[in-house]
Formats: sequence, structure tokens, C-alpha cells
Amino acid sequence: MKETLNWKKLIKVPKKLFSGLLAASMAFTCVVDQNFTTVHAAKKDPIREEKRNPEINPEFTIQHYLNFEAVSMGLKHGSNRITYPLRDIPDWESNPWDPAKLQPGTEGTETITGTILDVINVESRGQIPVNGTNTAPLYGVAINSDGSLRTHKTKKVLFEDEKVEYFNKPNMKYMNRLYNEVSEGSYNENYTLAQVWIAYNLENSRSVDEKDFHVVDVPKKVINNETRHDPSRIIFTNNPEYKDKETNQGLEKSGDDYLPTKFGTGNKEHVVIYVKEGMTIRFLVTF
Repeated sequence: MKETLNWKKLIKVPKKLFSGLLAASMAFTCVVDQNFTTVHAAKKDPIREEKRNPEINPEFTIQHYLNFEAVSMGLKHGSNRITYPLRDIPDWESNPWDPAKLQPGTEGTETITGTILDVINVESRGQIPVNGTNTAPLYGVAINSDGSLRTHKTKKVLFEDEKVEYFNKPNMKYMNRLYNEVSEGSYNENYTLAQVWIAYNLENSRSVDEKDFHVVDVPKKVINNETRHDPSRIIFTNNPEYKDKETNQGLEKSGDDYLPTKFGTGNKEHVVIYVKEGMTIRFLVTF
């Protein structure tokens, strides 16, 4: 069972466009799932061709971040302290090993004091060092008491950000580059889509502070005795008056923000996220 276009939102459409939109929407629809389809985008959309309506076809930013354990390597300060980058800025945008950015107290860095193993950071130098010439190690890695390398949780940008329109990417299989609709449960064997972070007014596009986002865990599914993410149960809608078909409940709100709202339980649990003009959707993945 599929919902139709949000006709309430189309009341303001000029009459000369209405018949064309009706014909196009009857000719083509984009189905997300058997009961959770929210809005159907026409192949040829006369609204977009003349002027994009931000309420019906919002433009938003998609991000992909990897959350992983990184070796705690950084710039040396004396014999027992390093300052390392959180690497929240993509490597292709800025050299994370620039000493000027790794001074104590610099935003986006953290400091470790303890046993430090000297290393020569070839990535920072840009060339292999020559014996006897400028080989003094300026960098180091932190060592645990058992001799293992110390690590820390960090979030790293995987792909360049995308600014897209909802009609082009109305659901998970189009938004998420790690979505694999071929395999059972639509999961990627190399990564786990752990969370979706959303922000409607994100001042710092590179913030990794959860307080700047609404965070929702991706529903899980057991496949071959292994728990995997099930991105098919993350639903996106451009309709702020969305109603769940089974419970007839709407989206939760916090102030002016719409919260990711869970409906159903168990293997029928699904999360609905409202897509709004100018918002940011971040997919957080792990190995």
C-alpha cells in the first residue's frame, strides 16, 4: 500500500503545472518499502523545472563518517607528551599533521602525557628522510604500560559531502553510499551503518559533538548468526505531518526540530526522519 503525493503541499502549485504533475506522478513512483513509502517523486517534475519548492523538494547535505580506533600519534612536546589530531577534517581539505595545528590547546586536538615512542612521520614530511640529514623525530606514538600502542576513538570523513535535492535521493538506497540492496537485509559486509546523525541548523559542518545532532541507532538484523545493520528500516519523508500506518502516530518534536521517531517493535521497528531544507544527514559507520 503506497501513499500518494502530499496534495496539501501542492495547493499552491500553479494550475498550468498541476495537470502535468498529476500525469507524471501517475507514470512513475519511487517505492521505499511495502508500507513505508512517504512521497513519490515524478521522473519529470515541472515544479523543479520552473522553480524548486523547498517545502516539497528540500535541498540538504549528506555526510559519511567512519568511527574507528586510531593509533594515538601526534606532534611531540618534550619527551613525554604528544598532541594528536582528531582528524574530523578530511585529509583532502587540510593536512592533519601540520605542526601549526597541533600546538597544545589548538581546536580539534587532544594531548597525551606518558611513555612516547619516537617516529618519523613521512606523511607530514612529504618525503622519505635521508640518513644523517634532518632526521630528528618530531612526532611520536603513545605506549600503554603493556607495550601496546595506545589508541583513541576518532571520527573521519569518508567521502566528500553531497548537497542534494530530496526528489533525487528520497530514501536510504539513494542517500547512503554504503547501502547494498543486493544482499539480504541490505547491508554492506565491509562496514556497519551504526547511526544516523541529523541536524537542522548545523553551524559547524565538521562538528563531531553529538550535542549538535539528533542521533538514532540503526535497527539491527541477525543474518547468518551475525548481527548486522538493517538500513531498509530507516525511512525519510518530506512530509512534517507524516502518520505511521499502524499506530497513526506522528513525528516527535523538540522545539522547532523534528526528532527521528521510532515506530513498531522488534523486527518491525522502523525509524522515520523528516527531511527539511538546509539540514544535514550524517551516516556514521564502523568496521
